[in-house]
This record gives sequence, structure tokens and C-alpha cells, in this order.
Amino acid sequence: RLSGFGIEKKVPEVTDAEVEEQLNALRERLATLVTDEAGEVVQGSFAVIDFEGFIDGEPFEGGKGEGYMVEIGAGRLLPGFEEGLIGAKAGEVREVQVTFPEDYRPEHLAGKQAVFKVTVHEVKKKELPELNDEFAQQVSPFKTVEELRADIKNRLIEAAAQRAEEEFRNKVIEAVADDASVEVPEVLVHEKVHDLIHDFERELAQRGMTLEMWQQITGKTHEDLHKEFEPQAAKLAKVDLVLSAVAKQVGLTVTDAELEAEFDRMMSLYPKQQSYIRKLRASAAYRAQLRRDLLRQKTVKHLVELNSAA
Repeated sequence: RLSGFGIEKKVPEVTDAEVEEQLNALRERLATLVTDEAGEVVQGSFAVIDFEGFIDGEPFEGGKGEGYMVEIGAGRLLPGFEEGLIGAKAGEVREVQVTFPEDYRPEHLAGKQAVFKVTVHEVKKKELPELNDEFAQQVSPFKTVEELRADIKNRLIEAAAQRAEEEFRNKVIEAVADDASVEVPEVLVHEKVHDLIHDFERELAQRGMTLEMWQQITGKTHEDLHKEFEPQAAKLAKVDLVLSAVAKQVGLTVTDAELEAEFDRMMSLYPKQQSYIRKLRASAAYRAQLRRDLLRQKTVKHLVELNSAA
């Protein structure tokens, strides 16, 4: 079955509150820190501090800092540290008691209680620019706040519409795959598992971490990772098989002209990569992969159109 699943597409909606949230985010980007004349640390304050930590009365390595700015309530320091500074005034010295989390690194500090001697040098607060026409001109090509607000709303509506389309597309693919009776070969599942692990490694690399480092921190083995990814891999492998079967059933193909048109599109999109794209164009393996990708796109589009009309 390719349609008739009763899947409804969401109508994109954007509230005034969401627009104001975006406007406030723009104001935050241009915020400045100014000295808080009240001079008392409150939630949201920025305190400039010196600190030194002690465990059982002895200082420990890495427990000392000078001229450090801490945002109260951001949760970037040890649990209880920021809260312990609330109410302190500029020039005040106070002691803050904390307990290192059980999973803290380095391990020799994990679970231990510490006392930090903290000197508050200065208390600052965030000052946001006024939301007026001058601000609109500073952050956008628009002359008034109302024009800026309208543009933000339009952009949010476009983004919501794209999300709705993507969600509908995914639900259609899932429904067609779930309805199909297909036996998924184990070898395909293993291939997908390896793909997912490679994707995970790339995500870790973007955070400056290797898979080995992640395994040390979590205590998980390669086999554990395999088991975790297997259900998702099996689902992805089944989707591939089902979409391939649908393409055959409906008689969808990718012509040589369509393939060449896609290469032309890539050339125009990435003018600085012309030489690399020419190599891809000459590669039989890449041409076959691209043809498969285009056929998948065409198949998904066909299914979406069938279910949109239903």
C-alpha cells in the first residue's frame, strides 16, 4: 500500500511570542555589560571574582583563579557555586561550600566536598538595547521595528512550513515502510550500523572528541554501540528496500539527462569545486551512487504527492 494512511500535514503557525523571542535574541547579541550600581549579586548578574578551593583545608590543583567572570544562573560552574554567591556585594569575601559530582573529571576530585574562598571584585549586569527604529536599522536593512518584526514573522513561517513538510515526508515514508512485509538481510543492517557509527564519530570530532575518548568516558564498548544502533539501522535498511521496491512497482527511473542535469547543478552551486566535481562526474561508482540518491528522492516525492492528494 502506497497511500491512504490518513496522515495530515501540519499547518504552520507562528505566535507573537515566538517573534518577540527572536527580537530579544537580537537584542541579546548587542547587549553590553555595565557596572551594577546596586553592587549585589543576583540571579543573572555577572560577577568578577578571585577564588581558591580547599579540600580538607588543603588547596588543590586547578582550584584557583583570578579575575574570573561568572554568570550567575548559567550553570557553568560546580553545582551550588553560583548560588553560593547570591547576595554577595562588591568587595565582599565569602566561603562557598560545594560537592564535586560523582562523575567529575579528574576522578580524584569526584564526590569530594570543597570550600572555595571567593572575593567578589565587581558586579555587572547585562544592558539590552532599546527596541526601537534605531535598533532595527542597526541589525537589519529595515527602517522600522514593525518592518523588522514582519520580516522575522515571515522567516519563522517559512521555517515552520519546511519543518511541517519534512515531518509529513518522514511520516509518509515510515507508514509505507511499516505497512510493507520485507525481510531485511543481516548484512544490510550491519552496513547501516557502520554508517551510523561513522556519522557518530563525525559528530564527536566536531566536539573535539574521538570515539575512543567517548568510550573511556561512558565505559561503553564497540559492541555496546553496535547494539544501540541496530534497531535504527534495521529501520533504515528496511526503508531503503521498500523505496527501491516502490520505484520498481511504479516504474520510476533516473535518465542520463537527469543525472547530467544534477552534475550541472552541482557545478553552478560550487564554482570553486569544479575540478573535484569533474572527477566525480567521471567516476562510475559515484555516478551509480548519485543515480540511486536521485531515484530515492524521486520515489519519496511520488509517495508524498500520493498522500497529499489522499
